[in-house]
Amino acid sequence: MTRLMGWRNPGLFLFLAQLIVTPDFVGFTPSVIAAIPQELPAIFAESYEEDYRAYHCDFNIHSLLQRMSQQRISLRGSYVLYLYDPEDLGALFGNGGYSDGINPSSPRQRVRAWGFHVVLDYQGMILDLDYTEEPLIVPIQEYFMSMFPEESSQMFVRPIPTSDYLRDYTEDGDHSYFYYLLDSPYPGYPVEDYIAARS
Repeated sequence: MTRLMGWRNPGLFLFLAQLIVTPDFVGFTPSVIAAIPQELPAIFAESYEEDYRAYHCDFNIHSLLQRMSQQRISLRGSYVLYLYDPEDLGALFGNGGYSDGINPSSPRQRVRAWGFHVVLDYQGMILDLDYTEEPLIVPIQEYFMSMFPEESSQMFVRPIPTSDYLRDYTEDGDHSYFYYLLDSPYPGYPVEDYIAARS
């Protein structure tokens, strides 16, 4: 993993190195993945049924995080992930947040292509209210292989600490894609590199 990040993507290596010295750092090990709170599946299922809005993935994840916070679920080591095709950002900017940038293979309902997508990475497990017809929490590699099997190699991910997202998010869709994608203080990384770091 060190060779991968050090040579292919030094920015991601530095990002993860900074996490090691922060109080919120959680190691990327199977034991962490296995240690998700037992209450989380029920909280996720409730959010999946009650909070879901089609084509508002950013709002859906924010609602899920609010529920988790209210239930005192620790958000250590978790990130909101903005998924996007870097070559499509120009079209996204010029078309009010819509484009044909990424195409899901296992969506909750029939959808057009998305300009971007937002999910929660909870200690190496993905929670996505748009994934399949039931609320499934799956390992990060399994998620991308199922949801974006042909597009992961060209997609980027922009990880945002959940504490920042809870603090800064507004329900204004323009704010969401302008702030988190087009004029973002958070760096983006190839999905394949991010998966390697989180697996």
